[in-house]
Formats: sequence, structure tokens, C-alpha cells
Amino acid sequence: FFLVNNTSAATLNVGPSETHTSITSAINSANSGDTIYIAPGIYNESLLINKPITLTNNGEKPVISGSGANYIIKIEGSGGVVLDNLEINGLGSVVEPNTYEYGVFVNNAGIQNNPVEIKNSIIKNIWGASGNAVGVESSSYVLMHNNMLSTFQKNGVRFVGSEGKFY
Repeated sequence: FFLVNNTSAATLNVGPSETHTSITSAINSANSGDTIYIAPGIYNESLLINKPITLTNNGEKPVISGSGANYIIKIEGSGGVVLDNLEINGLGSVVEPNTYEYGVFVNNAGIQNNPVEIKNSIIKNIWGASGNAVGVESSSYVLMHNNMLSTFQKNGVRFVGSEGKFY
């Protein structure tokens, strides 16, 4: 007898009138390979991603501004994560700094044939004492293309014991 797997990737929607009103709720409900579409708006939450999913939208970039962590988005222990067409914005300034050390922190995530991918996004206003727009650490592999990085305390992109490509 044969078992047939009829599962396929799902699409989850985030927005004020959607099933998920927070990105965190959608991430927690998502399975490997799912895509999360985020409606325009400001989302005051820090995100932990530890499975291969895509965060994106169909138009105007949603603003993800963080809350209660030293990062806005942390990708840990998984390749196949895609961040596409997002604005990752700490909403701080030199005059009124925030405490974010990372806009996106990739830790022990992604390998060359299953990378983490950050594309078509804006990452800005990261004003922690060692603020990095993107930090890539602990044997991670990241592909970055068509991004705008601005207004950060220390580094646009910081690689430590990791690899990746910009194109």
C-alpha cells in the first residue's frame, strides 16, 4: 500500500481584518514552506523565525518596528527563510535612539543550497550601542539583493563566522 502526501504550502494573511492580526500569530501557525502575506501598516512586534517560511506582501511595504527584544527580526536555526518587500524600521533616531542591536539577526541559519534570503527590503533606524542593520553569525549563509540599508549605529551588514552573497 502507498501513502500519498497531499499537503502543499499554505498562504496565511496578516492584517486588521484577517485571520491573523499579528505577524507572530501567523508565524506560529505556519508550517514549513508556507507564505505569509502582510498587509500595509505598522507592526510593533519583534519576530522569531525558526522554520522555512516566506514573509512578503503584494504592494506597499508593511513596517515591522520591533518590541521588547534586541532585534526586530531574528532568524535562527533554519534555512529557506525569505524576507521580501518589507520595511524593518526601529523608528528611532540619533536624538531619540532605540535599543535594537539588529534590524535582522541571522543566527545559525541557512546553508549554501538552502540559504536565508533578504530581498527588496528597507532596513533602517537601528540605534543600539552596536546597532547593525543585518547581523549574520554562527555558520549562517545569507543572500541579499535589492535592499536599502540606512541610519544604523555601527554596521550595515556584519558577518561573523558566516558566508553569503550580495547581488
